[in-house]
Amino acid sequence: MSYYFYNGKFYKKEENITISPFSFGLHYGYGIFSTILVKNKKPVFLNDHLERLSTSLNYFEHLLPILNYEKIMANLIDKNQIENGKIKIIFFEENSKISTLIIATEYLFKTEPLKLAVSKVTKENNPIYRHKTLNYLTNYLELKKAKKLGFSDTLFVDTKNNILETAIANIFFIKGNQIYTPPEKLPLLPGIIRKKLLKIKEVGKFKINEKIIKFEEINEFDAVFTTNSLKIISPVSKINNLHFDTEIPNRIKAYFKKYFL
Repeated sequence: MSYYFYNGKFYKKEENITISPFSFGLHYGYGIFSTILVKNKKPVFLNDHLERLSTSLNYFEHLLPILNYEKIMANLIDKNQIENGKIKIIFFEENSKISTLIIATEYLFKTEPLKLAVSKVTKENNPIYRHKTLNYLTNYLELKKAKKLGFSDTLFVDTKNNILETAIANIFFIKGNQIYTPPEKLPLLPGIIRKKLLKIKEVGKFKINEKIIKFEEINEFDAVFTTNSLKIISPVSKINNLHFDTEIPNRIKAYFKKYFL
């Protein structure tokens, strides 16, 4: 039996909740979310996720609801008998207030290297992209389109041909002993794992920095990997028809998981 949490109560999956038909979350995607890894029955980097959610809520002139998130998630993990999986926490505006929906599910982890298509949709310099809003339709549709073509994910660039991110992850490029990721000033979501890599500044012999990367420069790099909260670090074997080494990203992934997970 599956359970979820909504505005102070736990509900069985079969039970329905009532959401206002006038909710701005429903009408305009006025809300934010974050997806949290569950490993050995524990939410990973929970405080980092809550901090980012709080920052986004402040941007949209709301406050993070005061709840015992650790206890709620522990109850959901226990009720749903999850050993390893994911938790999705959603805040959305409803009747001029913020509603809270938390869902915990099993998650099947795939470990094969990623193949990235390049989206034909370019993103303008809009600050909304720096927040994980419920209006994620562009990312979803482009991801769906890429998967139909046999790719794992899709890569976005901006109107100046600067590389940004993928539909579901941040991206890093390796050249020699340097690792580069597009800077936060661009219209991209600053992810949890990205933030941690930039904070430690180096992994083994590799130094990590932010850098503007033009799409036409990607053939100059030795390897590529993506980061998100579920897969942590994923080697990229291919962008369109251009191939990359996956050994180095796998070493970086092993190092990160050893010290942080």
